[in-house]
Amino acid sequence: MCDRMEDMGGELRRMVGFFSHTVRMTRKLQRFGYAVVTTKTGQTIHAHEFHCSVLEDSADAEYYFEVSKPDGSQSWPCGLRKQNTIAGYPHLYFWDNPEVISELFLKHK
Repeated sequence: MCDRMEDMGGELRRMVGFFSHTVRMTRKLQRFGYAVVTTKTGQTIHAHEFHCSVLEDSADAEYYFEVSKPDGSQSWPCGLRKQNTIAGYPHLYFWDNPEVISELFLKHK
């Protein structure tokens, strides 16, 4: 969904372009493991992340989540939001908090 992807050889490749960010591929896993996602309205849901890329920030970034390690040792913004789209790395476990389904899918129509 981002504008560009930088491959591991450093070459920039054009992508969809919905978000005006660059994704940079990495050789190592990034933010691997369990996480807790907190939405803008304060809803929390458990999740898991594993990916071999990082999102390069952009001046117009609007994030919808704050993600943290379960022990609170680290946190970071995530969940790019634009129009009625929210996109991010965490794999959400919806059975943990079904109310988040309503927030993410019904309130953003």
